[in-house]
Amino acid sequence: MAFDRKIIRKLGKWCQSVQNEDVERADGEQRDVEHMLRHCKLTDEAKQYYEIIRFKHDMIKNDLLQNTLLKEKPQRDAMEETSEALDFLYHYMEGNLNYEERNYHASLLHYQTAKLYMKNIRGKKRAALFLQLGENLLKLGQVNLAKTQFNEALHISFGAYDQQNEYKRSQNMLASIQEPKSSPPVYESLLSRSLKRARSTQTNKQPFAFRNGYQYSPLK
Repeated sequence: MAFDRKIIRKLGKWCQSVQNEDVERADGEQRDVEHMLRHCKLTDEAKQYYEIIRFKHDMIKNDLLQNTLLKEKPQRDAMEETSEALDFLYHYMEGNLNYEERNYHASLLHYQTAKLYMKNIRGKKRAALFLQLGENLLKLGQVNLAKTQFNEALHISFGAYDQQNEYKRSQNMLASIQEPKSSPPVYESLLSRSLKRARSTQTNKQPFAFRNGYQYSPLK
C-alpha cells in the first residue's frame, strides 16, 4: 500500500509538470514513473490516470501537432478537455491519498478543487468524487454537508446505471455503501430518501469523451 501511494505521488508530479508544459521536467518524471512500473502494477484507476498524463505529455512534445491544435477549434477544445480531465484526476487522486493518510483537511481541499474541473466528468467517476467528499466531511463532523454529497452520489449512480439497463448493479452499489465503514445512523434515512427520489429520476447525459479524432477512454 505504501508503494502504491508512492507511485501515485510520482504520477502527480509528472501530471503537474505536463500541465505546466515543462517538457524537460516532465521527461524526467516520466522516466522515474516508468522505472517504478517495472516493480509494480497499476490499478485500473491509476492506469487511466497514467494514460491520460502520457497522452497530454505527447501532445506538448509534438510542436507540429501543437501548432495545429492552436489553429483548429475542435482540436483546441479537445486539448482543453484533456487538461481539465487531468486537473480533475490530479486533485481526486491526491485527495484519496491524503484521506488514506488521515489528512482530512488536505483531502477536503483536493476534493473541493476537483469539483471545479468536473464539467465533462460523467458516471461512476463523478459519483465517486461526491461519495469520497461525503466520507471526508463525516470524518470532520460535518454530517449535514455529508448528507448532501451522498444524495448527489446516489442520484448520479442511479442515472448512470439506468442508462445501461443495469439496475441490479445499482442495487449492489447501494449495498456496498450501506454496509462498510461503520456507517452512522444518518445513512439509513439518507439512503431511503435518495432511493425514492433516484427511482423517479432519469438522466441522459453522455460520458466524457474527447472530440473529433482526439478521443480517449471515457472517465466513467
